[in-house]
Amino acid sequence: PVKDIAYYIDQYACKRTLSQGSVWQYNHALKEFNLNADNDERMVAEILARTDLKDTSKKRMIGIVNTFYKYLVQIGVVKRNPAAGIRIGRWQRRTRIPTDAEVERILTYTDTNGNEADALFLRLIRDTGARCSSVEILRICDMSDDWHLSLYNVKTRKPYSVSILITDPVVKQLWKSVAGNRDPMAHIFGEGIEAKRVTRRLGCRMQRLFEPDADGQRISIHSFRHRFGCQLIEKGTPITTIAFLMDHQSASVTYQYYARPAQSNVDDAMRLLGSSNQDSDDPSDR
Repeated sequence: PVKDIAYYIDQYACKRTLSQGSVWQYNHALKEFNLNADNDERMVAEILARTDLKDTSKKRMIGIVNTFYKYLVQIGVVKRNPAAGIRIGRWQRRTRIPTDAEVERILTYTDTNGNEADALFLRLIRDTGARCSSVEILRICDMSDDWHLSLYNVKTRKPYSVSILITDPVVKQLWKSVAGNRDPMAHIFGEGIEAKRVTRRLGCRMQRLFEPDADGQRISIHSFRHRFGCQLIEKGTPITTIAFLMDHQSASVTYQYYARPAQSNVDDAMRLLGSSNQDSDDPSDR
């Protein structure tokens, strides 16, 4: 007998070990869908035509539909993916990359007006390029004796591909101060909501310290992750190494979001082009 779409959502959730929140999102996005290709394509068209949804919301819903129906096509339940090939809008950075002076300002502010846990959290984000959720669940045992930090991807529920070397002596000192003689399995920044309060508190401080630029882009904690990836690109680090460090699924993700040349490099290229054009126009060369 043909089973309803909720059955296949549960089956997909078990296979991918999705969280309860993710399962709810799948059920919410697919609640009007069935296994009829014509009706489901009509549903996708209705999502795209909705005026009460932002492009980001449409993109998220279509992404869920696309991912789920790829699975249904693979297991032979349906023959067509109603959202195949649909792209909504264009990726746009919501946060800008902070300058060295801005990074120093927020670190100094946190060191002066915060506490050791806040200072450690922000410096770990800066030095590892990790997601906030990964740093929030850190345990004391995640740091080995040779100062390699083991990180955990909350979304995939798997460890990062590599351990990240900590070289900043301030981070080492803060780690010793915060960890102290606590239980090796204790969380560095508390558990659950207590850990998330660190992110919220630091995010509010950044909003107070830095106004959005002309394009409305702000500095956030996630900006430190963008800065980490872009700095490695500028220093000539191989894309594959950066992908491993940032725990991307593939190097193409790293290339798409981080392989952007610095403005100074773009200016140097244009100056070089300008000088070569002037040389070619010199009458003495004819």
